[in-house]
Amino acid sequence: MEEDKPLMVVVGAPWCPACETLKKTTIANMQNSGELDGVSVALVDRDAEPELAKTLMENEKMIPQIILYSKTEDGRWSRRKLTGYQPVQPVRSLIKRVTTTLGRG
Repeated sequence: MEEDKPLMVVVGAPWCPACETLKKTTIANMQNSGELDGVSVALVDRDAEPELAKTLMENEKMIPQIILYSKTEDGRWSRRKLTGYQPVQPVRSLIKRVTTTLGRG
């Protein structure tokens, strides 16, 4: 992962229809279009990695969750998230907010 590149973590589970749809449509479409080229993407299976998922989700239970970590101008990391299935536009807006703030958009 590039040091200052935003990190998008998608937490879900294979038995969750909304999680699978999010991965196979929204995330896949954004990767194919190049919209996620400036973002590192990690997929976390809540059942396979329960402790990691619990930490990432800050003890919330609802999945899927998209958690976006980005470095602020003062060098700290900020955390933003979207919960539930999301089409492309809300994810695009979240990424744009982060990259515009950092002067990358």
